Amino acid sequence: MNPNIESLISDLGTLTSFSLKAGALEEVVKDAEKRLRIDYPPQLRAWLLGHDGMDTTFGYLYGASVDGGIELVAALLDGEFPNFRAKQWLPIGGDGCGNHYVVPYDSDDTPVLYVATTACHDEAAYVVASDFDHFLTFLLEHEIRFRRGEMGAFTPEWPFDEAFVRQRDPEISRFGTVLLPWECKDRKRSKSAVVVRGRRRTSKSSSTNEPISEEVFEAMRELTRQLQFRITRKTSKAAFRRAEKHAGFVMPDELKMWLLQCNGVALQSGGFLGVEICDIDGLNMEDVLSFQFTDFGRQGLWPVATDGHGRYFVLPATEEVRPVLCFDVEISTTIPQYVAAPSLNQFLKSYIDSEFAKLRQV
Repeated sequence: MNPNIESLISDLGTLTSFSLKAGALEEVVKDAEKRLRIDYPPQLRAWLLGHDGMDTTFGYLYGASVDGGIELVAALLDGEFPNFRAKQWLPIGGDGCGNHYVVPYDSDDTPVLYVATTACHDEAAYVVASDFDHFLTFLLEHEIRFRRGEMGAFTPEWPFDEAFVRQRDPEISRFGTVLLPWECKDRKRSKSAVVVRGRRRTSKSSSTNEPISEEVFEAMRELTRQLQFRITRKTSKAAFRRAEKHAGFVMPDELKMWLLQCNGVALQSGGFLGVEICDIDGLNMEDVLSFQFTDFGRQGLWPVATDGHGRYFVLPATEEVRPVLCFDVEISTTIPQYVAAPSLNQFLKSYIDSEFAKLRQV
C-alpha cells in the first residue's frame, strides 16, 4: 500500500480512537471480484488487502467482505442503480448523505467520481481525484485536519479549492470532460441547473433545501394525538429574529417552517427543541447554545432535537446543503458522530417514524 496513506492512518490513530478493520484475505478479495463480476483497480485492491473498509466523520468506504458491505455494493450495481453497471462504475463508498463515490472498473484510467444519487444517478456530478490513492489521501487529510481543529466541518479545501487540489493532484486536470468541482461553484447561476455537493438547484431558487412536507406535519399531529405529548405555544417570526440575534447567525428557512407549527415537543425521552417561548425544560435552543453546549454556537449549528441520552441533532446555519448531524456530547461537542439525514425534512420524518415504532412495541 502507498506509504503516505499508511502514515496518515497512523497520524489519525494518535488523535482519536479511530481504528480500521484488518485487511481482507486474498481469497475474500477474489470472491468479491467474482461476486461483482469485476476486477478491482490495482490501488483499490491494495487498499482492501490492507484495510477492509473504513468509516470517517464525512463518509465511508466499502470493503470486500460481507462485513465490509460487499452485498450492498452488489445491490447498488445490479439493483438500485443499474446504470452503474452499464457505465462500468464501481461504488467504493459514500458521503453519508445518500450519494456515492465510484471508479471505472474496466479502464486504464481510474479517477474517482462523485455521483449525486440523491439528485441524479445517471451522470457524475464531478471528479474528486485522479485515482484512488489521491482520493484516499484527500479524505484522510480532511479527517485529520478537522479532528485537530484546523478547519470547520463544512469548509473543506478538497474538493472545491482549485489551487489546493491542482497543486496536490495535478493529474485531475486530465479529466476535464467530467465537471471539475470548482466549476460547480464558479459556474454562473443562470437558467441552467448547478450541482452543489449532491443537490441540484436553479437560479430561481434561493435555497437548495427541501421544505418541511405536509406529510411530516400530519405525522407529528397524529403522534401528539396518540400519546398526548405537550406542544408549547407556537412561535413567531419576531421570535426568530431575536433568536438569530442571540445566536449570532441566521436560522434556515426550513427550520423556521417547522418551528412555526411545532415549537418544542417533549417525547418519551428527549424531544424536539424550540425557541424563546419554549418552556419545556432542556428543550430551549437558546439555553443549549448559551449555557449547555456553546461549541454548537461557535460552529453555527442550530440544535434541533435530542434523544435524551446525550445525543443532539443539529442543523448547519449557512450551508447551501444542510444535512442533520448527530453529536454525542459525552464524547465531543465539536466533532459530529455521523450524518443523521441529508435534510431536516427527512430527519423529521425518520425521527417521527421511530416514535411510532416505539409506540407499536408497547
